[in-house]
Amino acid sequence: MNVESQDLSLLVKGANAMSKEKQIIQLHLQGFSQRRIADSIKVSRNTIAKVLSAFEHH
Repeated sequence: MNVESQDLSLLVKGANAMSKEKQIIQLHLQGFSQRRIADSIKVSRNTIAKVLSAFEHH
């Protein structure tokens, strides 16, 4: 596991109380790709795209 993967794992584990939507936005703002976010929090890339689209339109 590389450093970026370890960082992402720690962020996801540390955000257990946070909603998936907030996790998605936080990880996106930190520069993680949609694919990496989807894989790390076990949601589809389509879900990631929908959440980010809604976030960007607010």
